[in-house]
Amino acid sequence: MIEVFIKAELNYHKVRYNLIISDEKTSEIIKYIKEGVYAFQLIYNENQEVILVKPLDWTKVRSTLDCWSYDGGKNFKYSSIETLKLDIQKIRELKLDKILE
Repeated sequence: MIEVFIKAELNYHKVRYNLIISDEKTSEIIKYIKEGVYAFQLIYNENQEVILVKPLDWTKVRSTLDCWSYDGGKNFKYSSIETLKLDIQKIRELKLDKILE
């Protein structure tokens, strides 16, 4: 169920920003999430293809309109296209549901 949620979130991000996220990068993100990482910087090339997934500290990722900070709000210089911050509460609920099954 968690993987379905993650893939849906990635698909939404792909469609919204016209990004190409390969199955390999999707698997990499899922692996990070299983390890407890819930925010990422998506580095992409001129073809809008994600070429690098950089894990971020979820607690330090902040946004204001269309600008993001990865350092707790000191420097807002990243775009929404390259920033993926997942709903940690939803992921925790899905993990708990899985345990309770």
